[in-house]
Amino acid sequence: MPDDTTVPLQQASDNAWKTLQLFVTTEEAGPYAATWSVDNLPEGGAGSLFGTNGLPIYDYKGRLLYYEFALPLQNGSEFRARAAATRELGSPVLQVAATQPFQLAAWREQALKFAARNGYVIDNPDQIICYSVPKLGLQAHKASNAKFIIDLAAPVAIPYPPENADGRESLKADSDDLLLVWSPLDGRVQRTSLETFALKEVALSMIAGPLAEALPESVPPTQAVLDLKLSGQQNAVYCAVASAQMILAYHGIDATQDTIAGVMQTGPGGSTVENQVAAFAQLSNNRFAGNLQKPPTFPLGQNQVNIQAPYKSGVPGHARVGAGWKIQTTGATTSNWLYIYDPWPPNAGQVYWEDWTAVQHTNDIFVDSPRVA
Repeated sequence: MPDDTTVPLQQASDNAWKTLQLFVTTEEAGPYAATWSVDNLPEGGAGSLFGTNGLPIYDYKGRLLYYEFALPLQNGSEFRARAAATRELGSPVLQVAATQPFQLAAWREQALKFAARNGYVIDNPDQIICYSVPKLGLQAHKASNAKFIIDLAAPVAIPYPPENADGRESLKADSDDLLLVWSPLDGRVQRTSLETFALKEVALSMIAGPLAEALPESVPPTQAVLDLKLSGQQNAVYCAVASAQMILAYHGIDATQDTIAGVMQTGPGGSTVENQVAAFAQLSNNRFAGNLQKPPTFPLGQNQVNIQAPYKSGVPGHARVGAGWKIQTTGATTSNWLYIYDPWPPNAGQVYWEDWTAVQHTNDIFVDSPRVA
């Protein structure tokens, strides 16, 4: 039976629709204006865009996290919104995107074949698991009852975290291991998350009617967006590698992912943060330096974008590129958003807006001119 933290499907759909309206305005779209255009939206009011065709997404403990809503567009891409199914996430909507569709049917078939070849049993092929934002997989086990997640987009088996003596999972948010099973609910302060969610949903309730109507309660957003070339990671552990490739390419430095992986000493679990930091100087012939920022903050990332410097944005078990920011104020509530170039899914990648409070941030790496002592 749903508890008071559950967000009903129709309510999640309405939240997704209202949030999307904050982004599809031609003058704010940056380099993706042609896609992020109000002209691409269908006619209709709140709730009519997505209806109740939301794909439920769970975490590795079986907790319902999100509903993913998608609307196909004429150019072959789609509007997509990942809306919270639980108020414990602290934000009604995690991500909004105008991107290429996920190939879920093909991915599922690929994962099933991988499992059969390697002795894994898929527990439920219809239950999608978000095991490390934004990565998706299927829950599986072996004859020993050991539990795994099979990544959907690049079949690889990732073991569940070990349990401590008290039966709780041993989770390492700052681990360098990119093949890490993690839930966005882990480590959250429930009361704070519920309060933040409530404030943001009240702000969304002020948004009603067609986009053409004025929204006097909303302050025009401020934002900055950099134009990068998207690179999909070539395998399951190349997310930091592909992120570095995008950042270097923005600065006019071409390098293959294998070359970057060699410099970063990328292993079966990925690249250490220290090796990621050091690699930028070597790969740029000391034109640029990597500087670790821990803990990350929204204002510091905002400043990097303002000085034309995309940066590595780290979340548990994953690396992406921060390339933009938006501050949206509605009523008394302000939301901070990042514009993310994400190398997952492999060989494709995706670009989306992400609510800063909806994910946990581990570390950023700022890449700019070497600092002079």
